[in-house]
Amino acid sequence: MANEVSNIYEPPSCRNFDVTGAVDRLDRVLYELCTSESAVTNDFNEYDRNRFTANWAEVQTYISAIQSQDRLDLPHSFPAMYAFRYVSKDTNVDWESVKNAFVRDLARLVVNAMVQMSRSESADQSNKYIPSDVARWDLLFARGNDMVTQYAQVALPGDKPESSDFEVGQRT
Repeated sequence: MANEVSNIYEPPSCRNFDVTGAVDRLDRVLYELCTSESAVTNDFNEYDRNRFTANWAEVQTYISAIQSQDRLDLPHSFPAMYAFRYVSKDTNVDWESVKNAFVRDLARLVVNAMVQMSRSESADQSNKYIPSDVARWDLLFARGNDMVTQYAQVALPGDKPESSDFEVGQRT
């Protein structure tokens, strides 16, 4: 039961301000993705694809920049707690109800990245990330990029006239 995710916004804070920075950025990726035009269509349009990959890469750049720095010794401020700023929570983004199946797939990946990072061993430190958490992120990052290039750019848009929301709602 301890690993079940019933609330993606738990914990509300952690000790590591670098983890907070990564999770806040991931949450913005989730928000932007779920409020995009593509979220309500059967396509992942070029603009939303470019926006997702840019925002996704920004998280990677942030984590890489942190990892390139020396770990800080912070005896006077540890164990301070830093709150996550969940934009998607504050705006009630319902990522599981997004019409576009591919956007939902990406949203689930982003949510998993948020959960893994916010509950990681790194979250208990004052700063930086432990190698296994970076390795986990690297796999998530690669998967997000591969999903876009290997699936979305090839398979979308698809012609799904009978299963789109408008047509389903119009049936009698």
